[in-house]
Amino acid sequence: HILNMHMGDKGIINKTLASNETIFIKGDDAQDSEKAAFLDDEGNPGYWVCRPLFIREENKIGILGLAKKTQDNFSKEYLDLFSTLTNQLLMIVLNARLYELSITDSLTGLFVHRYFEQRLREEISRARRYFSKVSIIMMDIDKFKQCNDIFGHQIGNIILKKIALVIKLSIRKDEDIPTR
Repeated sequence: HILNMHMGDKGIINKTLASNETIFIKGDDAQDSEKAAFLDDEGNPGYWVCRPLFIREENKIGILGLAKKTQDNFSKEYLDLFSTLTNQLLMIVLNARLYELSITDSLTGLFVHRYFEQRLREEISRARRYFSKVSIIMMDIDKFKQCNDIFGHQIGNIILKKIALVIKLSIRKDEDIPTR
């Protein structure tokens, strides 16, 4: 039901994001467009507990919401578990983002050389295991140093970004590993 939640100023998602804290919503208090998400099988309103996921207020990544489709409110144990799970989820997302940053060149969006070396070892191992082959294409930009010396590094960066984009658009998305 969370995908059907109202995104307006008074909707659950925006209300949660604006609050910066865990909020509780009773089905009776929800907007008409959201009430169906709160109802149990007999049509009785339940409760939602929602918490924004962020480290700093300006860096919100979403919300986590859980429904309890009974007339009973949330117990302290339930809320403690929800808080623990939310913190763990936030750490998982942040670690995934940090990992992505560590393997990606910030200028081109291509993978960094260290990642290339790691994946090359993995692909060679897989090729040996399945008696297949590994192919590598290496490129060099002719006279790139001269371009940087004459036109400056800002122009050189633009060239690198455009070449990276051509490479990304030319490869098989889930099979090839473009690196810088």
